[in-house]
Amino acid sequence: MRWRKQGIGVRWFTWLLASSLASYSAAEQPKADADWPRLLTEWRSRLGTKGAAEAVKELQGMAGPRAVAALDWMLQREPEPRVREMLLAPLARIEGEKANSILLRHAVRDNSPAVRDAARKHLAERHGAPELVRQYASLLRFPDPVRSNSAESLSQLKVPSAIEPLIDALITMRPEIKAYWDPGTEVQYRYREESPTHRREWRKGWGRSPTTRYYRVHVPETNASVLDALKTLTGRDYRYDKEAWRSWWKEQKASRTQTGSSG
Repeated sequence: MRWRKQGIGVRWFTWLLASSLASYSAAEQPKADADWPRLLTEWRSRLGTKGAAEAVKELQGMAGPRAVAALDWMLQREPEPRVREMLLAPLARIEGEKANSILLRHAVRDNSPAVRDAARKHLAERHGAPELVRQYASLLRFPDPVRSNSAESLSQLKVPSAIEPLIDALITMRPEIKAYWDPGTEVQYRYREESPTHRREWRKGWGRSPTTRYYRVHVPETNASVLDALKTLTGRDYRYDKEAWRSWWKEQKASRTQTGSSG
């Protein structure tokens, strides 16, 4: 746009020259950081009014790493999926790991399918398939719904590199706390007792100290969402047989290698 070529920046929701912005932004930045939540709250209240179009235009003008914290604050408090989608758009234009982690969180944790799809689309615009596979695969170790949404995200990428991490996550180990009754061991103890002569004397006795004890075990858990993602990607169904999946995938990789070398 023309205003970008002219070096125009944004101070909160006010258009200003970038040169002027640099002159006072350092001094007024703490106030700006504190004002972002208030301004976003005001912006949200205008969405249902006649000024909705102008509010959307103002949101599109948000930029800069310092806006990330305020956008995250608003996303966590916004109950309406449509508004969360709108808030993801300016966040996607901000570079940096913090903005990326918020997008990734909504891609796998948001309870709205539309918001998850929007976050995945923004992530796909920021990263190539190898990086996306790495990010989604790292989340397969978490319980549902994170695991199921991460598996769905991997299946939507439609790349062969997503198959191996899905095979590894078909069966995972789930921690579980178990309890057992410990009757305790018989121990000898000493106690004081009033004797017939009204003197306190030390005597010996035997007793036990029963208690309930707890321990942690890891039990295997099959993940249906991961299997569904694998079937979508490969068109195969070896159920939860990891060895069968790995054997098939090994043959596929060997076949691809031979085809590439002969070509």
